[in-house]
Amino acid sequence: MIRLFWQGMLSREDREKLLAKLTDGEEELRKGMANEFDTTPDDEQLHREEDYQLYLRRVIEKVGCADVPKRRVRPMWYRRGFAASLLLIFGLAYLLWQQGTPELDVEVRQLTRETTVYARDKGQMKVFTLNDGSEVKLYPGSSLTYDADYGKADRFLKLTGEARFVVAKDTLRPFIVEAKGYTTTALGTIFTVDARGSGRMRVRLLSGKVVVKSTPQTPFMIADQYLLPGEELAIQVDRSAMEKRSFVEEPKPLVRVAPATSSSRKEGDGDTDLHFEETPLIEVLERIGTAKNLRFDLREADVRDCHFTGNFSEKDDVETMLDIICTTNDLTYERQTDSSIKLRHLANGNKQMTN
Repeated sequence: MIRLFWQGMLSREDREKLLAKLTDGEEELRKGMANEFDTTPDDEQLHREEDYQLYLRRVIEKVGCADVPKRRVRPMWYRRGFAASLLLIFGLAYLLWQQGTPELDVEVRQLTRETTVYARDKGQMKVFTLNDGSEVKLYPGSSLTYDADYGKADRFLKLTGEARFVVAKDTLRPFIVEAKGYTTTALGTIFTVDARGSGRMRVRLLSGKVVVKSTPQTPFMIADQYLLPGEELAIQVDRSAMEKRSFVEEPKPLVRVAPATSSSRKEGDGDTDLHFEETPLIEVLERIGTAKNLRFDLREADVRDCHFTGNFSEKDDVETMLDIICTTNDLTYERQTDSSIKLRHLANGNKQMTN
């Protein structure tokens, strides 16, 4: 019966009988199992060793067992017999449990330790705030994974795709994003990581300071790269190439955004989508002001170093647009009595919209 189990030929009823016998004649069973196991080392019908390791790991995960405690040294035959019996117990238990319970999805099993946020909808970004106050804008088709204890001992995230981060300052816990085998570390800053391309990655720094480092899993090792605002690091893993360059145009002077005139929209144009890709915020506000016939007061907000990436429709209301823009640029807004909208840095007040 033991040999038939090693070969995977026992029926469910026979496996239940064998499992019940494990509590009787334990020493004899250990010896018998060890002997049977030793006599069939090359039997192609045997389960593979990695299969048993999988059984053991899944059963431990299912029941929440702690690590097996260390035991005092036993003779070799005793240890081999015990290992075989332990493997048999877990193998039987797993096989019996597996037939009666559908296998859990990998993501569900990980939820006890990790949280993964997805932006699955095409054309729609997901904006959310982490426990430490850092803000994330996750681009469509991307995902971000972090530990359940994020923010307590460290601030480590793993990115697939593209995201923009507005990092809350914490000098004791650096903010680390891993993507494509590289880490980007910041203390308090705004930056984007784009790892959507196959074998390629790009880090853009909008404010503050970051350092990009290799990890042991990195196929193309690089020296630590420190970026300043307006710089980006482009890595082509497939070509073992790297380039650090500037991407910011000369800042435009601080201006008061004027409303659009009635002639600025052509007759018959209809609704038009507003698309921005790392666009200077002053230009974003100009285009929204034109589309919505609004004036923006920027006397208390220096937005020359601010940028925005996203898509709006002219059907979107102003509050929706400004909520997203201000969240990603650490700003607040308020409607004035003259119907203009005043922007301030977040430290100067709480966000409100009054009519």
